[in-house]
Amino acid sequence: MHRVLFTVAALCLAGLPLASLQAQEPAAGTGIQASGMATIERPAEVMRMQVEILAKSAKDLPDALAKLKTRRTKVEKVLESLGADKKAIAFGELRIDESQDANVARMEMMMHQRLSQRGKKPTKDVIAKPVRVALRLTAEWRLKEGDATSQLLESKKLQDAIKAADLAGVKETEEQTAEEAEIAEELEEPVNNWGGQNQAKPGEPQFTFAAKIPPADREKAMAEAFRKARAEAEQLAKAAEVGLGRLQSLQANSAVDAEDFEVYRQYGLPYRGGTDQSKGDDATGLKPGMLKLRVGVTVSFAIK
Repeated sequence: MHRVLFTVAALCLAGLPLASLQAQEPAAGTGIQASGMATIERPAEVMRMQVEILAKSAKDLPDALAKLKTRRTKVEKVLESLGADKKAIAFGELRIDESQDANVARMEMMMHQRLSQRGKKPTKDVIAKPVRVALRLTAEWRLKEGDATSQLLESKKLQDAIKAADLAGVKETEEQTAEEAEIAEELEEPVNNWGGQNQAKPGEPQFTFAAKIPPADREKAMAEAFRKARAEAEQLAKAAEVGLGRLQSLQANSAVDAEDFEVYRQYGLPYRGGTDQSKGDDATGLKPGMLKLRVGVTVSFAIK
């Protein structure tokens, strides 16, 4: 006993904490892990739209920017006439659109091959590259209360009007120059070929639906998810014939609807139903009607 006390005293004098003599707590995540999920359902309240406003110039960047500014002014007037929520209209950062560069390079290679077959050698670029600029626009419209069918009819009518308005200015940017028309005729393929059928075309508006989730409802769902996670952990402990110890870790997570997520990813839409959904304020979906917000937790308990 005296030898033990002497050893402890010596270690303290050496500056080592008594905690170093104690058994180390098991690391978080090394105990019993479990998860729980709860779902909140709300009818769609708003329809959101996202689209890239486009402008093209065969001259230079300043000319392209001037055209984009004119397009933005027109868009703001159209949105007002379509009844968009003024507070929800937002324009993103201006950027140079290089989405067609790979397509132009492919066309140019084909033209080089055609000229080579005819014994001709190009002395400069075959295809002139116009300057393209883009600006992301987001807007939303409040939907009338009703069932899924009535909201579907309402949103479809609104979407048709938005597409007909050509907010992005696709018709203007797809107009071919004389050189582009000549090349398209030569290759028997449009110069403005945007690739795969499953890819979103530049300037094509994308729509989602959303409903606000009150903080109290989200907290209630989170508590339900935790209860489910703890119940699962207790079942695992019982199956292993061990006791459930103290809570080691707690983390929010969420389940992703595979079909919805694939479409969101494909079109580059912000998917609030992803890994951060449990922290979001909205239930979102690609169709009107009842929308779901899935919130969940992953827990880890120590083993007794």
